[in-house]
Amino acid sequence: MKSRYLVPAIAVSVFGQQTAPVSVKAEKAVRARAEQFYQFELDKHFRQIEEALVANDSKDIYYNSNRPNIKGFRIVSVVLTDNNTRASVTAQVKTEVMFPGTMGPQAMELPAITKWKLEKGQWYWYVAPKDPIDTPFGKVTPSADGTAASRNQALMKIPDVSSLKALVTISSQTVALTQSAPIQSVTISNGMAGPIEIRISEDKIEGVTVEAEKSQINANEKGALGFKLTGKTKVSGVVKVTCSPLGQEFDIRVTAN
Repeated sequence: MKSRYLVPAIAVSVFGQQTAPVSVKAEKAVRARAEQFYQFELDKHFRQIEEALVANDSKDIYYNSNRPNIKGFRIVSVVLTDNNTRASVTAQVKTEVMFPGTMGPQAMELPAITKWKLEKGQWYWYVAPKDPIDTPFGKVTPSADGTAASRNQALMKIPDVSSLKALVTISSQTVALTQSAPIQSVTISNGMAGPIEIRISEDKIEGVTVEAEKSQINANEKGALGFKLTGKTKVSGVVKVTCSPLGQEFDIRVTAN
């Protein structure tokens, strides 16, 4: 877990996401800078990041932070605030996370936020040193000095993987659809202190549609998976649901008569 990654809490309804209007020009500029930031991290060009993309008041924190070992990334969204002078960039970052009690690093795709500010017409990555750090495993607070070392030390206080996985549960792994009851649902409960992302496998069951109420379930909240019978043929299949960042997989057996 890297000190400069913050984890977002974004809920997306089953009927689609609505976002507030933003300046198209500013959003495009921030996105381009964030793309460059993550590409440099992917290519291990950390000096270029520090020189070209990091605000002057955050260079020490960036320089002294742990260097990430990312394997890929995609920009999810850009949210502008403060009259388009501040921005939060949400990304999904493939990286390796070291957990206590495990044999080596765990490969994960983590939701992440970087903070950006506009200075002299250009966007720069920055960190507010003393702000709490939101992670998929809860909120951690660095010591009062706000140094990179204190932020890195705070991020090391993470429980073991098996204990965390037990906090994410599903109400049922079987769904039986009929012509008289063509719509059913199961519930995923997130007992962790941070959000989880829900992904449904792309494998389709003919005559059945599956939709998630939320693409992300916040801490101590629940989200439904809806199953709808759209055909008349008897079918049987498995829907695989993955919960990130810990990678739990739930196989849901679906039958339709």
